[in-house]
Amino acid sequence: MTSTKPTVIVGTAADDLMILKPGQWALAGDGQDTIVGVGSGSFGIRFDNSPGPVVIRADNQRVVADGFVNRDKIIGINAFVGSPFDDFIRGSGNTNEVFGDAFAPTLGNDTYIGGGGFDTVVYFATAANYQVTHDPANDRATVTYLPAGTVDTL
Repeated sequence: MTSTKPTVIVGTAADDLMILKPGQWALAGDGQDTIVGVGSGSFGIRFDNSPGPVVIRADNQRVVADGFVNRDKIIGINAFVGSPFDDFIRGSGNTNEVFGDAFAPTLGNDTYIGGGGFDTVVYFATAANYQVTHDPANDRATVTYLPAGTVDTL
């Protein structure tokens, strides 16, 4: 992990085509966007500016709901930061993926589903700010961010 903020390409209200280089992020805006990661490495999409919850299905190369009532197409994206609301993010299932943001606390009660790769969830604060539980019956973990009371399901 790097300690500097990554480069972010900001979308517009139009239908954008954003081509990301390794290490870059797209901040999706309103519009039917197409966001493509080219090469090898980490390519991210974020929804900090979303007016509503997002549903991402990277396994179908789609942002089903971007909070703006649009459906974005995503190709080669393997890092995800949701909105300030309760988000559902399913990775592609066949690659290493990263969920979350090391520079800001997560908001909302989010659900992250990885897959066959080595997936990582990144959190903002020190471990003392979180409570982690695991339910072996359904092989799910929950992470509670104690200062805000939000609960993520992994």
